[in-house]
Amino acid sequence: MYKKTNRASKTSRKPPPPPDMVLSDFLKFEDYQSFDTLRADDILNDTKMKSHESAHKLLLYLNNLKNKKGMIHTIGTAESLTAGLMFSTLVDIPMFGVHKYGCFGVYDTDAKRVFLGVQVKNVYTHRCAKEMAVGILKNSNATIGIAVTGNAMPWSCHKDMLGEVFIGVACYGDNNTIICETYIVNMCKLTDKANTQCTLWYNNIIQELDLCKTLNKYDVNLDEQKKYNRLTDGYNDSILTAYVSSYIRNKTTEIAFNKALKFLHTNLNNSKLAVPSWMITSSRIDNEDYDETKFRGEPCQNAVLKKSRENITNVECINKTLCDDEVRVGMNTTALFNGGKPKKAKPNNTKPKNAKPKNPKPKSK
Repeated sequence: MYKKTNRASKTSRKPPPPPDMVLSDFLKFEDYQSFDTLRADDILNDTKMKSHESAHKLLLYLNNLKNKKGMIHTIGTAESLTAGLMFSTLVDIPMFGVHKYGCFGVYDTDAKRVFLGVQVKNVYTHRCAKEMAVGILKNSNATIGIAVTGNAMPWSCHKDMLGEVFIGVACYGDNNTIICETYIVNMCKLTDKANTQCTLWYNNIIQELDLCKTLNKYDVNLDEQKKYNRLTDGYNDSILTAYVSSYIRNKTTEIAFNKALKFLHTNLNNSKLAVPSWMITSSRIDNEDYDETKFRGEPCQNAVLKKSRENITNVECINKTLCDDEVRVGMNTTALFNGGKPKKAKPNNTKPKNAKPKNPKPKSK
């Protein structure tokens, strides 16, 4: 006979959220933070909201700085994997328009070199993030540069780079000095939810590669292999790919703004944050006596901008050991996509010859 169970009496079941809960409290409610109760769309929307929150904090900080000290700072972004998402997030925040300068959408490597003057060969490095952030200040009238470069969706041959992002932040220390700092963050390692999604994408690629090897191993003819083209083309499912890359890009936006805020606060306390005097007087080209021939030379050239930066010869990097690193550091290993736990090495049971036991048995008389 079927026996009814009183589910409400189970201690493992958590009570529903109170009816008078507002949205911000609801998202922090403990029962709705685990991956089991959140859909993929919920996770992505939560990340988008956090990126807007970090953008608002950054703009509010600059606005308070303007009101208290009269320093008007403007933000410029150089975006590779986000391709404009960061600045778009800033623009989504109402007001504070005086602090929003513009962005460089430099998705392609050549764009980084043409618009920002990036010279390092490997664009997935601390050095590239530094050159991008400094390039913002040297090629615009922004006073704060925030740059990101990394992999939201790498080729299958570079699958281990999934989620790795290099962030660079730069500002003026004085009229002749630029201060910068770089960071590396793996967006797939920040939370269990992110790791779950990244692992799913990673494992799909591994399975495709294994299937391709299997077909070749057993000499499956080409006509038969065509049946598996979708599974052996080296690409992942488009829907999963779009979701994971969107998550990484939005998370990158959130983390980059948080890093920039911390960078600005630290350097302001150390009296290293400045707006160059020459920028206030002559560098901007939106004043009333604007003359095209005076301010611009050849197309895509700003003569006044270049002249005002002739004396900038000093670039100080706070994290000196990494800032000029031209080699990809790399944070991913197979441990990242194996439950987050590295495989334990097998103990070495081999004993050296003539080794004495630790506790020798006493000899019998």
